[in-house]
Amino acid sequence: MRRVLATPAGALGAGIVGLVAVAALFAPWIAPYDPDALAVLDRFAGLSGAHLLGTDQLGRDLFSRLLHGATVAMGVSLSSIAIAGLAGTALGVLAASVPVGAL
Repeated sequence: MRRVLATPAGALGAGIVGLVAVAALFAPWIAPYDPDALAVLDRFAGLSGAHLLGTDQLGRDLFSRLLHGATVAMGVSLSSIAIAGLAGTALGVLAASVPVGAL
């Protein structure tokens, strides 16, 4: 980790990943609106103080949807990393325990 943070690009990348992880973790408290709430009168609203990234075709706030989507994406990615780590560890242990000429 020290080598990654030693370069400007590595520090920037680690900062962005950290920011996304914190935003995904605190999304229910950061998001200004319910991500599934419809506001048909606010359809296709542009950038404003009320809607930081605007709204979609159904009037849903895009910033709130982005934060809650990051939560789902982080959950899926962390669970897939955990599954791959467990499978890789199991295969590594199996490969180390089988004698060389056994197969």
